[in-house]
Amino acid sequence: MDVQGPEPAKFSSEKEGQAQAGGQFGREENLTELEPLVDKLCRILKEMADVHEKALKLAEEKKERLIENDIEGLSEVVEREEKVLQEIETLEKERGRLADKLAGLTGEDELNISALKEQVSGERRRRLKKLQNKLNPLLEELDRVNEQNRQLLLQAMKFNEVTFKLFLQGADEQGVYKKPEQEGSAGDDGVDKEQVRNIIDRRA
Repeated sequence: MDVQGPEPAKFSSEKEGQAQAGGQFGREENLTELEPLVDKLCRILKEMADVHEKALKLAEEKKERLIENDIEGLSEVVEREEKVLQEIETLEKERGRLADKLAGLTGEDELNISALKEQVSGERRRRLKKLQNKLNPLLEELDRVNEQNRQLLLQAMKFNEVTFKLFLQGADEQGVYKKPEQEGSAGDDGVDKEQVRNIIDRRA
């Protein structure tokens, strides 16, 4: 399972804001309301960075399990990934609600971090820049590892398909094949399906 992270550097809002000249706030109360929202946004982005770091570590671990063909280990990693995905989904919903409020204050339908940095100053601007610089390369690396895992998984599926065909061929040579008219569980193709299943169980 690929862990797909949200794009934290861009905010989409379903609410339509009213455009204001120069992208600046026309009223002091807007700025007063904006600053605590930016503080909350920084907290959410920090949590998202932490969760995506966990997702990246799991993606790297998944790659090792795929290379080693460790099915049991891979299953365990996938279970942990599910929990991380739930964390990401929860944070994304919270970020989305906050994006609506920010877009309403700034008069923008879509607001990215670069534009938001221009609306604040001092420590808030520095925090936004730091989080942006951390999240962007983190997500790029996560996408890269997830793509590697996808390719490894496709290769494993093709390998297993070929292996199973060779297994059936070997089973045929060992006398698993029966003529269709013989009694037993042979199918239309002449292969005794029950006997094949028994061989698989013994070799598993």
